[in-house]
Amino acid sequence: MAQTTYTNTLPLESMLMEYQLVSVLGVGGFGITYLARDTHLEKDVAIKEYFPAADVARTDGATVTLTNTQRTDEFQAGLDRFLKEARTLAGFSHPNIVRVNRYFKAHGTGYMVMDYEEGQSLKEWLNVHPFPDEVVIKGFLAPILSGLAKVHDAGFLHRDIKPDNIFLRKDGTPVLLDFGSARATKGPTMRTLTTLVTPGYAPFEQYTSKAEQGPWSDIYAMGGVLFFAVTGENPPDALSRMKGDTVADILARAHGRYVDGFLEAISWALNLDEKKRPQTIAQWRTRILGEPEAAAPPPDFVLDEFGSAGESAPEAGAATMKAPATAPPTAPPTAPPTSPAAKGQPAAGPATGSLNTQDISSFLDQREKIEKALHDKFQKVLTVMFTDLKGSTAIAESAGDIAVRAMLRKYHDLCLIAVNRHGGTLVKTIGDGSLSHFVDAAAACRAACDIQRGMEEINLAGKYKTLLLARIGMHTGECILEKNDIFGDVVNTASRFESSAHPGEVFVSEDTYNALPDKTEFYARFDREVTLKGKSMPFKGYTVFWDPKEIELDKNRPQEAPAAKQATPAWKIAAYVAVPVLVVLSIAVWMKGGDTLTGDSRRTIQHSIDTK
Repeated sequence: MAQTTYTNTLPLESMLMEYQLVSVLGVGGFGITYLARDTHLEKDVAIKEYFPAADVARTDGATVTLTNTQRTDEFQAGLDRFLKEARTLAGFSHPNIVRVNRYFKAHGTGYMVMDYEEGQSLKEWLNVHPFPDEVVIKGFLAPILSGLAKVHDAGFLHRDIKPDNIFLRKDGTPVLLDFGSARATKGPTMRTLTTLVTPGYAPFEQYTSKAEQGPWSDIYAMGGVLFFAVTGENPPDALSRMKGDTVADILARAHGRYVDGFLEAISWALNLDEKKRPQTIAQWRTRILGEPEAAAPPPDFVLDEFGSAGESAPEAGAATMKAPATAPPTAPPTAPPTSPAAKGQPAAGPATGSLNTQDISSFLDQREKIEKALHDKFQKVLTVMFTDLKGSTAIAESAGDIAVRAMLRKYHDLCLIAVNRHGGTLVKTIGDGSLSHFVDAAAACRAACDIQRGMEEINLAGKYKTLLLARIGMHTGECILEKNDIFGDVVNTASRFESSAHPGEVFVSEDTYNALPDKTEFYARFDREVTLKGKSMPFKGYTVFWDPKEIELDKNRPQEAPAAKQATPAWKIAAYVAVPVLVVLSIAVWMKGGDTLTGDSRRTIQHSIDTK
């Protein structure tokens, strides 16, 4: 079979540490998986590379380079999480969870090395063996649930369980693939959601950052796997089920092939309301497998939208799609081992003494969740606008401070009305300046243009003997928003753009210009580069025109044509040659004549040293 061609992958046959890359197993939105040969141990392995394709590119055939420097923090956070999950998964030794043997950094990104499993996916097996007996389904389900429970106990979610990601080895035993796949950790964009969500197998809470995700989210996906096994159809996606739910009707077709209690347990796992689903694997096992629920309570943790093991590369984990030598186990799984207490042995008491590695890992997990919550609550991408009034000093000198105060009141009212009209927030006014912020860059530009038009009306009214001109500057970027105050470099940069603006101008950064969803709404163009105080590199500045007369003048401004190249006159060429020659000759004559001078015509410099 011909090898599928992928872009942005490492060259095949190249070496990555001691591993020689053989083929590409799969490519996802945030990772590439390779089949490789361990040249030291002489065995095949699967290597997953952290590669968020939307934000990076491959240079020199190997190095991963960001194409959007504004997402540097997001890329680094995703890489750190990728390596942290690899480290955690390397500690798992469950036979039904893919084993991570090693992880490392190289080529500007991260890699995890996993066992390479031969066989075929559960989806492929079910396509050949549709509607298997209930006892067969339970045969592969029980080991997967056992492994998944261990993952949940460690504080992780899979979040992409589907028939493609359950693999049947050649001996028929199942293994759950694609843990630790890299995914976006910042930036609540629809692009990351569409990559992380597998329609039909993703619960509703995975479509939004507001709902809580936990073990019940993976249980929903497992319910979807069983739905596919008993009906031969993918479950309808959660969003469409909100309008019209057909799960019960489709499951009803399986009545007669499977007992009611088994189908009811599948329906329970697929409940749209996460609170009405089984909350733990142990709780669901009681119904789906008929096993007693474990006495130990589940860990108290909840992962938000981006706090899971995340997105996976399709088809990753299997290169040779050979049919398993045997079918999945046909006997019901045995009951879990009896606890020490049940055997009459004393149960272990609560841990005491110093913290161990697991405690530290738990604290770090909690810290990450707190930092994530703080980021989601306070970190925003906003357009910050500063205004400053020119001309108030002249009014103060001629009319006094009371007149200036009345004028500033009118000016600040004008700013407040414009900002509020376009959905912004006026943070504060300081003297003859103001600070405001907007969620939408276009709304900020609309407000700025309204302010400039209002200032023009004030000047045309002729109430003040001097012109009042507002300088307006703005910049777009990440900041911390706490109540009505705003912090971050975006504020400082916006302030510098205001001070670089000309009186009567709306001057915006390149980031603000790029954030405009419709470039045709305003007449705006690149105007100049400015060096901002405290910044090492110059910034590109764009002028947003607000006056129709200025717009027409700028549009009709003649372009500076390059001057026609004229021939150099002969007398200029002669002068260019003659002048240096004459200078050289004059110096030579002077030096020659100096040697023939005698007597008093020669100057001598006498050096004397005081010996006293």
